[in-house]
Amino acid sequence: MHPPFGFALFYLRSVAPRDRYKDRVTGKMIEPVTTGQIYWGSVPFIVIQLLMVAAVMAFPGMVMHYKSDAATVDPSSVSLEVGGGAGAGAYGADSNPFK
Repeated sequence: MHPPFGFALFYLRSVAPRDRYKDRVTGKMIEPVTTGQIYWGSVPFIVIQLLMVAAVMAFPGMVMHYKSDAATVDPSSVSLEVGGGAGAGAYGADSNPFK
């Protein structure tokens, strides 16, 4: 699990009661919360995340609809030209912005 979710589970484990205790308001005995119960409580959220990832993979148009207007670039038309000799900066060999 990614860190924020995992930290939330560890935080819940630290604040959940480990032993039975008597509730001050109702006076009833409250059972402890186990680590397994905390992890099983997170399963529906993981399932929802997996379903959404599957939906985005199956229908990428849900999240990429704005990309259809973007201009396409032909990779074969892209070139990188490096000019000048040793010590030539962006403004030419004679220019030094730190002079």
